[in-house]
Amino acid sequence: MRQLAKEMNLDVHHHAFALSADKNEMIRKFGSMKQAMKIILGHWDQCALADDEKRVNVEGMRKKPFEYPTSSPGLIACKAAQKQGGQQEC
Repeated sequence: MRQLAKEMNLDVHHHAFALSADKNEMIRKFGSMKQAMKIILGHWDQCALADDEKRVNVEGMRKKPFEYPTSSPGLIACKAAQKQGGQQEC
């Protein structure tokens, strides 16, 4: 993306947002954490189909014993990186 922005003189702005901020929000959206994981992994199945390099291991994700993660920790990290480095450093 950095190379393309440089070649085409683009001003790239990154935006981060929480898909589900916490466990309670995920349960409200999907009905349960089990249902959330099923639906979200279905989305990952679609990503895997489009990934010619086979980098997405959905079956590996399905085998994990933890509940599907929420977005807040990653969102906070992205915002911190943006504040430290600015848009062009992302």
